[in-house]
Amino acid sequence: MKSRYRNLLAELARCDIGVDDVAKSLHCSRQNVYSKVRGDTEFALGDVMAIQSLINSRGHDYTIDYLFSQDD
Repeated sequence: MKSRYRNLLAELARCDIGVDDVAKSLHCSRQNVYSKVRGDTEFALGDVMAIQSLINSRGHDYTIDYLFSQDD
């Protein structure tokens, strides 16, 4: 998947967290998650915090700045 958020995708993969898991956490569709990860639509602050919490619940301590740094 093409993404503006390389760190986010890498950490989701390392934690074995799939698109369905993220969609469930954000209470949205898979397509909505894909749209946000591609940068077509923006992540809301609540989305960012929920994803950070989901990843960090797997034993990590990543910052929002790290997870959501954008690749240009």
